[in-house]
Amino acid sequence: MKAKPKTKTGKTQKTVVGEDSPVGLRAAARLWIELGRLDRHARSLDQWSVDMQICYDEFQSWGRYPEENPRKAYSDFKWFLIWCCRQGAAGNGFTAEYLRAANNPAATLRKNMPVIQFYWEQFEDKDLLPMMKRLYEKEQQECGDEEAIEDLRRFMEELNDPDWRCPNCEWLGDKLVNPCRDCEEEWMMNHEPPEPTVLELPEDAFDAGWGFTGEESE
Repeated sequence: MKAKPKTKTGKTQKTVVGEDSPVGLRAAARLWIELGRLDRHARSLDQWSVDMQICYDEFQSWGRYPEENPRKAYSDFKWFLIWCCRQGAAGNGFTAEYLRAANNPAATLRKNMPVIQFYWEQFEDKDLLPMMKRLYEKEQQECGDEEAIEDLRRFMEELNDPDWRCPNCEWLGDKLVNPCRDCEEEWMMNHEPPEPTVLELPEDAFDAGWGFTGEESE
């Protein structure tokens, strides 16, 4: 998701990029993500989308990627972009470096697509793409684990922070003396009595045509 500049009303408009977004915009978002979500490019996705659509079309024209299944075709192009931006093992360190240094990475990628094609096809011919996918997915999992640990650390720090107490409640040290209305309502919601385990039917249920006779069937 990319934030646009503020409007005259002072509100910030946002462009939400999803599976139903145009291919060029989705590819622009993927390029931005794989380049490390650089702040200086955060508002450039709409501009990049034109060049990224051209890159996608050229990628399809290479002959190996017929667009019979649009979802599969985009997935192939996504892995190509990951390879272009990937530093380290099973990536293209050269394109990864100059795309990060470019003022307009999407335009730079578009201009260099014919040269990049040669190295990409070599990479595929050596059957290195499955290895790159495994490495990438493992790294994403490890990154997610690290983020979860960091969130837990911040949460524990907040618990030890004296400012965690609601400023609208009345406190005596760490003891809650008089909760505010919002905290009281939240407490009530979290401590509601359990629902009855026996179904309670109205007294006239058997006379209202509910399908019960009041007698056990033989």
